[in-house]
Amino acid sequence: MRFVVIAMIILIPSEMFSQESTSVKNSDSTKWTFSFTYSRCPSYGPEGANFFGLSIRYDLFEALSLNYTVSFAKIPDIGNVTHVFAGPVYGLHLFESIGDYRTNDDDDDEYYSDDEYESECEARNEISAVGAILAVCFMILPEGVTVNINLNDDYSVHPYMNFLGIEYNKGVGTHCSEFGVGAAIGRSKKFIFMPRIGYRMALEGNRSSLIMGINIGFRF
Repeated sequence: MRFVVIAMIILIPSEMFSQESTSVKNSDSTKWTFSFTYSRCPSYGPEGANFFGLSIRYDLFEALSLNYTVSFAKIPDIGNVTHVFAGPVYGLHLFESIGDYRTNDDDDDEYYSDDEYESECEARNEISAVGAILAVCFMILPEGVTVNINLNDDYSVHPYMNFLGIEYNKGVGTHCSEFGVGAAIGRSKKFIFMPRIGYRMALEGNRSSLIMGINIGFRF
């Protein structure tokens, strides 16, 4: 279900968003925010965890942004943990499945007559094409969304929910979600400074924690 919801966000025709953006458009034409991100998870491991990484945010329209985050931490007694947005992982898995499907079907070609083989090839190509399109859509899925509440030209509040994250530890991936709120300084400027607080929880296992962090970056 979460795949369907996010895919709908990505695939909604741009005309709908252009109508919405017309009603809320201001003089700020920036769309991308690239920022260094630091997150402290006190309950990750016996000594907590410090995640450092890169956060990218795309303003779909003024009131809603798409979130992408990659970060890393070295946790005592746990090891190296890598946090990524899940879209590329899902997309690559789907591409691998398409390859396996084509390989398995090629092994069965000798059992078809000429007419059956041609019909089977057409069906196989159609399925592969649909699968490839879905894989590309999955690869650009955001980790989550941020609601942008502008207080004035310099200050804004940003509740966020990231529900398509994966944390890798020793080659094993664990799905995780995070929700919280940030308060940004510099909304109308190129430079942005945003402290935030939230809660991160793993959907498998028992790893969860309050999360406190900061984003420092630039808008383009």
